[in-house]
Amino acid sequence: MPGVYGLSNAREWVYVGVSDDIRATLLDHLQEGNTTLKSRAPTGFTFEICHPSQTAARVSRLVTELAPVCNKGIA
Repeated sequence: MPGVYGLSNAREWVYVGVSDDIRATLLDHLQEGNTTLKSRAPTGFTFEICHPSQTAARVSRLVTELAPVCNKGIA
């Protein structure tokens, strides 16, 4: 399913992203090697299913509101 998703740990929002296939993207993140995202040890995951025409605006708003550390400079 397409939509936006967020990864977090107990201290902070780590990353907010958009995907045409949220499940596949999460699995890709879990298999990543040594990345900034992995170094933040995300333990939480949330998502919103939304139409592809709405994802860019929604992810931009969430990045502005939540200030995830791996999205610095995006929004």
